[in-house]
Amino acid sequence: MAQMELTGKKRGKSREMAIKYIFADVDGTLGIGGIGIPEKNRLAIRKYVEEGGSFGVCTGRSPDSVKGFIGDLPINTLSVVNGGCALYDFQKGEYLDELCVEEDALQFAFSMKKELEQFTECRIVIVNRTNYWQVKTKEDQTACQQQNSYPIALLEQIEKPWYRIILCVSAQDGIKCAEFVRSHKPDGVRIEHTEDTLVEIMNEASGKGDALRRACRYLGGTAEEAAFIGDFFNDIGALKAAGLSACVKNAPQEVKDCCDMVLSDCMDGAVAEFIERVQKII
Repeated sequence: MAQMELTGKKRGKSREMAIKYIFADVDGTLGIGGIGIPEKNRLAIRKYVEEGGSFGVCTGRSPDSVKGFIGDLPINTLSVVNGGCALYDFQKGEYLDELCVEEDALQFAFSMKKELEQFTECRIVIVNRTNYWQVKTKEDQTACQQQNSYPIALLEQIEKPWYRIILCVSAQDGIKCAEFVRSHKPDGVRIEHTEDTLVEIMNEASGKGDALRRACRYLGGTAEEAAFIGDFFNDIGALKAAGLSACVKNAPQEVKDCCDMVLSDCMDGAVAEFIERVQKII
């Protein structure tokens, strides 16, 4: 395996490294929901895997959601799903190392919902193995109509384990809401701002960065041997953990500052460009 001397924003100094695995975020990086995955990315991934490369995803989506989005695109290495709450083997169809939230996290979410509703709309969504569920409780009748394609369910109807609890807020208030929720965070949970409208509550040991490290340990390597490309705040942990990191052109500046390289836009084939650059060093 060839090695490359890397000097990047993230590292601050040159170092030698070898890359064994490539991981990509899905939404906003690999493709865009409702639009699809650019053909450049599809061709590059297929070619990389056919030539013996290891490609995985590191995403907030569930495995079924990933499969529905990527179709027959190959994922041939252990992957990070549900925002780092689980590892999944797409070839075997098996979950590994699941990290869940408990009832106290839900109580915290409802308390935050009450506080946030003083200045923004707010709904609660629970993520389990099968879907995203908009919560309707006997006490809280505000979840009265389906939004964002999330089915509505009473709390007692949502099967455990629960991976994440999401506060859905208005896009213009997303950053403010995330900061507010973090300032009230209890022990045992972590807060991630995963999209403009989503503030997520999850197990403290989860998150994409720690999950990427766990995945690489399962594979017999380290995160330093992984390359990762993302696009948003919740990708920062994985960008910092990976040996080589990149983001799409329209990523927030805080994300760009964590990366070794800033590439093209998602739909212009940023993942294909990343694979091409990684292949030059392996």
